[in-house]
Amino acid sequence: YFHDIGKIKRPGFFTENQLSDSNPHDNIPPRMSKLIISSHVKEGYEMAVKHRLPHIIRQMILEHHGTSMVSFFYTQALHHEKSHNPDLIKEDFRYLGPKPSFKESAILMLADSVEAASRSLEKPSFAKVEALISKIFKEKIEDNQFDSCPISLKELEMVKSSFLRIFKSMYHTRIDYDEEKFYAQ
Repeated sequence: YFHDIGKIKRPGFFTENQLSDSNPHDNIPPRMSKLIISSHVKEGYEMAVKHRLPHIIRQMILEHHGTSMVSFFYTQALHHEKSHNPDLIKEDFRYLGPKPSFKESAILMLADSVEAASRSLEKPSFAKVEALISKIFKEKIEDNQFDSCPISLKELEMVKSSFLRIFKSMYHTRIDYDEEKFYAQ
């Protein structure tokens, strides 16, 4: 629960707090949006220090995005700045890190990514979530996010299986009780 406490500083800039169709990112450049979004890590860490949260929690706050891309705003910047800045580089749209340094931090990174991405699915189904989870795990591995972490590929597969079990229980087909009542008559 503490990993995103930095979002308290500017809650309206995070989709989970946007209760209307209005999005403040629509009115600012992608680079500014990236700075606002990524600043929740540093601001959360500072809050954790101020309130004397345990070192392990502070470390997880710092590591939960590693050096991952803030890809939505990177894509927007490519579109908006193509003619103005042909040298736009991906590194400008990465979190500052550090990368996860212990297993729990790596698992938090994956859980946070999967949870956020699954909320954006239209008409979520188990098949869609399963494909999304596989994609996220693959991207994090290929992006070397676990290079500083002692987690093995086998352990990552176990985590992935656990996530799939959780989502399967959320998206399993349910009995249509109205239909059952109809047939019982």
